[in-house]
Amino acid sequence: MTTDGGRTWADIAGKRIPQAPINDVIRHPAKPSWLFIATDVGVFRTTNLGKTWVKVGANLPLVPINDIDLPAGSETLYAATYGRSIWTTSLADAS
Repeated sequence: MTTDGGRTWADIAGKRIPQAPINDVIRHPAKPSWLFIATDVGVFRTTNLGKTWVKVGANLPLVPINDIDLPAGSETLYAATYGRSIWTTSLADAS
């Protein structure tokens, strides 16, 4: 992660992140310490800037996720998969 436009970087891999390619990274529009990553084995979320990670979406298949989006004001995360269409999951109960 960088906070200075890419001059320096900090490792935020933390715990429970898979050893898989990361295809997209987004930040929650209202919660700055929340990050989401789209990987080749699903979507993962951190609520503490990378110290720990959890899998998002109980019904999301283990397929490459190419793109993720969380529109401002929405509690629905959208995930574009490779060959399995668009999947959605609610973040309303996430803390």
